[in-house]
Amino acid sequence: MAAAEGRVFVSAYAAERAADDLEWDQWDIVEQLKELDIGDHRHCEISRAPTEDLIWVFTPDLWDGDLLWIRLIERDGIVVVSFHRA
Repeated sequence: MAAAEGRVFVSAYAAERAADDLEWDQWDIVEQLKELDIGDHRHCEISRAPTEDLIWVFTPDLWDGDLLWIRLIERDGIVVVSFHRA
């Protein structure tokens, strides 16, 4: 829902990795988030930051057989913590 509404913040690290690994920009990242489904969910983990946010980890398949690793936190929308090819 937040992705469809455009309530997505992409960290500098995630934007850099998406650009380097996939030549994607923020628009491409948001479009990928809209395509995630429950089958892409891998696990949840607790952030090591003082806020101890719950991080949702997704690993959807890419068109070439690689996995995409996406780590998200929900804070008044979606914060994309990391986004890269595995």
